[in-house]
Amino acid sequence: MSEVFKDYARIYDLIYFKKNYAAECVYLKRIFSRYACVRVKSVLDLACGTGNHAMCLNRQGFEVYAQDMSVQMLALAKRKAHKANLPIKFMGCHPMQDFSHKVAFDAVIAMFSSIDYLILPGEIKGALNNVRRCLRQGGVFTFDFWNRDCVLREYSPLKMNIFEHSERKVLRISETTLDRAKDIANIVYTCYYFEDGLRRAFIEERHQMKYYRIKDMTAIVEKCGFKVLGCFPFMKIGSKVGPRDWNISLAATPRLL
Repeated sequence: MSEVFKDYARIYDLIYFKKNYAAECVYLKRIFSRYACVRVKSVLDLACGTGNHAMCLNRQGFEVYAQDMSVQMLALAKRKAHKANLPIKFMGCHPMQDFSHKVAFDAVIAMFSSIDYLILPGEIKGALNNVRRCLRQGGVFTFDFWNRDCVLREYSPLKMNIFEHSERKVLRISETTLDRAKDIANIVYTCYYFEDGLRRAFIEERHQMKYYRIKDMTAIVEKCGFKVLGCFPFMKIGSKVGPRDWNISLAATPRLL
């Protein structure tokens, strides 16, 4: 899994240049306020990517810790945080299912459907157990995942997108096939990167992402020692999930033992 995002990292921020990270961090703060039973001061970002959520939360006054499974993504995040003079504490290159921190956190986040990259049952259970061990009692764990009902109904076998900013451009072709027996999306990203009108790079990566029924994800989380506090469409706290809601947010807290 560590090879995923190896080359993609260099164009990641261009592809998601228009993503509203500030609004998503306001959304996270609302989740913390609504579901945490402790005042959230420290936050662990389990899959920080190039650091955009971590940096935004740090600017808002949170003590942020960050990790990622990709060496390349983590290096970019560190470089950006250093350039912005933000005191984010980077915890190293770790997959979610294989880490252990001695620090106890008030909140843990796994954004952008990063948990869906844990394909095997043992992987997601390992990640959840790790989170439970490092999350303070009364703290909140929130993540988002793909909604099976929506994926089966709305997915596109072939998509092409162009992302542009300044003199840089990425043409991305996404080819998706579904393994309906295992509820896994197999995605091939073919990317052409242009700068100043010239093609500078060709990148191809294969990603696998698992999608879930709400009841199945809830059951997995609860079996790993959590109490599910809420399940709702991404960016819509308290709303009911519908068949066209691709991303679902879940908030949970460690169950009292």
